[in-house]
Amino acid sequence: MDFIISDLDSGVRIDSFLTERLDGVSRNKIQGVIKKSEVFVNGVVVKSNYILRSGDMVVVPEILFAKEDEGDEGGRRMEESTVSGVRKIYEAEDYMVVDKPSGILVHPSERGGEDSLVNLFWDEIGDDLKAFNQLRPGIVHRLDKDTSGLLIIAKTMKGYKFFVDVFKKRKIDKFYLALVQGVPNYKEGWVDSPIGRSGADRKKMAVVNEEDGKNALTKYRILESYSWAQNSLTMLEVKIETGRTHQIRVHLAAIGHAVVGDRVYGSAGFVRKVKKELGLERQFLHAFRLAFTDCDGKKQLFESALPDDLSGIISKVNEA
Repeated sequence: MDFIISDLDSGVRIDSFLTERLDGVSRNKIQGVIKKSEVFVNGVVVKSNYILRSGDMVVVPEILFAKEDEGDEGGRRMEESTVSGVRKIYEAEDYMVVDKPSGILVHPSERGGEDSLVNLFWDEIGDDLKAFNQLRPGIVHRLDKDTSGLLIIAKTMKGYKFFVDVFKKRKIDKFYLALVQGVPNYKEGWVDSPIGRSGADRKKMAVVNEEDGKNALTKYRILESYSWAQNSLTMLEVKIETGRTHQIRVHLAAIGHAVVGDRVYGSAGFVRKVKKELGLERQFLHAFRLAFTDCDGKKQLFESALPDDLSGIISKVNEA
């Protein structure tokens, strides 16, 4: 659940605002949820005494406000279950949802030698999926190694076929938080340009003509703008309607707003600057929300706050 703060609510404490908006939820419970870092504003975890500003986006995990007698039959939310730093936040018979940290692959490369989600959850993936695709069993979508956030892993062939179809038919909403260079001209916009292999460097992707690429649509809206070291930075909420390789990074770079810290599509000089002065070791991109109806007909919404390395960057920018 999310809220966009209007001028009328500007200047109000976040715990007071949520107490008023969430019927039947006590202020103590809301403060407890905030203390657990499950509520965030513009992608950043806040304290109960945070004062809201007009235009703030407040994200609240709906599942935490469900009535206690409303069980989640067929699946379970998991707050503390982790495997090698990967938090498993939901598990059903046919799939699981995990919160992937940066620095880990979704599936092993053909060369091998690195940890991956497939390796970590190998014992939980069905034998039929392993026989079907030994390198990438259960993988229905991907995140780059240095992108963090939410990911679905199928556990059974039923779950795999279902989610492959869901992604193919675009019946899933995928949202990201991206800190980019500069400030887009409009508060909301989109990039509708084909993506394919770069003619100059086949290891990179690029915006290309229709004959050489696949259609790709990226939507974005401004959450907040910052001024740092004589540079303008902007936090965007990004929604992708397609799932091309490096789609967000390629599209945002193509319109002159590369993801901060992107070593492939960003300015090398600026990447060095943010690494040296802010300590940013990777691209500032986090998959923070997934919404879909699952294979049992349940409407699901999962959200993930910015991890510490990224929220720390915002704190440093705000303090500068």
